[in-house]
Amino acid sequence: IITRKPSHTPELDTTLTYGNYDTVGVGAYATTGLTDNVAVGISAQYADQGEGYGTNLASGDDVYMSALDNISVRGKMLLTPAAGTEILLSADYAKLRNSAPYQLTEDEIGVDGVTTYPGDHNSTNDLPMFNPFEGWGLSAKVDQEVGGVDFTSITSYRNVVGNFLSDSDYVPVPISHAFYATRGHAFSQELQLAGATDNFNWIVGAYYFDIFGGANLSLTPDPTTTIPLILSQQEGQSLAGFAQGTYDFGTGTSLTLGARYTKEWQNFAYPAGSITEKQDFAKPSWRVALDHKFNEDLMIFASYNNSFKSGGYNLASPTLLGGLVNQFDPEVLQSFEVGLKSQWYDDRLRLNVTAFHYIYDDIQTAFVIPQGILTLNAAEASTDGLEIEVAAKPTELLELSGGLSIMKGEYDSYPNAPAIGEDAVQSTIDASGNELLVTPRYTGSLTATLNLPMSNGSMVRPSVTASYNDGFYWFADNRLETPAYTIVNAQVAWTSPDEKYGVRLWAKNLTDEYYYVARLSRAGIGDSQVPAAPMTFGVTLNAKFK
Repeated sequence: IITRKPSHTPELDTTLTYGNYDTVGVGAYATTGLTDNVAVGISAQYADQGEGYGTNLASGDDVYMSALDNISVRGKMLLTPAAGTEILLSADYAKLRNSAPYQLTEDEIGVDGVTTYPGDHNSTNDLPMFNPFEGWGLSAKVDQEVGGVDFTSITSYRNVVGNFLSDSDYVPVPISHAFYATRGHAFSQELQLAGATDNFNWIVGAYYFDIFGGANLSLTPDPTTTIPLILSQQEGQSLAGFAQGTYDFGTGTSLTLGARYTKEWQNFAYPAGSITEKQDFAKPSWRVALDHKFNEDLMIFASYNNSFKSGGYNLASPTLLGGLVNQFDPEVLQSFEVGLKSQWYDDRLRLNVTAFHYIYDDIQTAFVIPQGILTLNAAEASTDGLEIEVAAKPTELLELSGGLSIMKGEYDSYPNAPAIGEDAVQSTIDASGNELLVTPRYTGSLTATLNLPMSNGSMVRPSVTASYNDGFYWFADNRLETPAYTIVNAQVAWTSPDEKYGVRLWAKNLTDEYYYVARLSRAGIGDSQVPAAPMTFGVTLNAKFK
């Protein structure tokens, strides 16, 4: 996420939002110069939803609230002590909490043999379920020009803590309750040297990453009692060197070559079982890209990338109780892409098209257990796809934009995939040929915006966006799915002639479409889901002062 850099010009931006379900949001950003060489900026946000989208039928409490007294603050200081030197210091803090309990699916009978689907946005948990998160971070970026070469140093540190109760039986009886306490911190240091000539741009660098993560899983018969079950932790270090260069042949054709070599070390510990284990990886990554500009408005390109996602340990795996460490290997991805980027009719039409083919080795996938979710490795998978992006301005009053994605992803080889049937019994299946999890075949969106200038110089901009998702499966066994759905969002925005003040009336999920943000199945328990937000609407006011 890239946030605004402090400015020496004093500025204050404020926003105030109120919506249905007693939703309140406040935001502010301020920046100014302290001296000729120092500028500061600070932003702060607050959000709270006073009423839930539904009710916990067991307790009568509100549930499904996107924000509960959430706060986040970020500050930056920009120093320019000398010509060619820039130092950017950043600090941030966030304390977030929401309510998103799982509910039984529409055709499920609870493990108590009595409880059934509670309704669109209701739940039946006897344990309050919240997802609190607290984290803070520090970073320093130094840019220095040295003899025609740009030197960059990026240093960062982050600390996170999360604690939450899990009622994973979804019924008003204390059958499967757990308390999760997670903590982690990470330090990173990146050094870069970059330069350019008339026809060659290059960058070389090194990257170091040090991370710690710990998980504490306890059984929770009631909200005031915890019985420790699993306490484990993982430490890891990663060291990488990289280089990339782009050569312009002078005929509109450019060639980019890049390479990276990464070495990782990981240490795992489960003190209660006197278990320690270590693993390490050494992986090269590389990139080759060729593009050709016919003119300033038309470019074609082709690229090949080989990269990987790190492996690790499942910290809260119940296999630890039997002395077995549950780990997963790195995922390797080869990606092939071809496409074009173009602008037409005096930049009134922009059309970008990309076709791609992905090949995965040891692809990482997910599987649900009674106390959480494990990361596992399938053998091989592949994805073929086409993406189209369009933006058009037929007249000065009308703007159109949209996108279409066509994608087919499947497991080419996954002979021993875990699965949970409708009877909540776990088994092993051959998932080869099944669709990749959370990979819809078709997605698309279309936005239409009118720019309506008023006689007093103000501007009114009504806008409508429709997004379509063809549906997808949540796990490799291809049983639990999210059916196709369409979301319509709309807004009308007014901006004052001097652009200092604005009012925006907005509505999300205008047709009140019912769909899911999560679905899962647990052995011995059954199927559950988290519904997405219903229709919401409100007003946002903003003011800018300079």
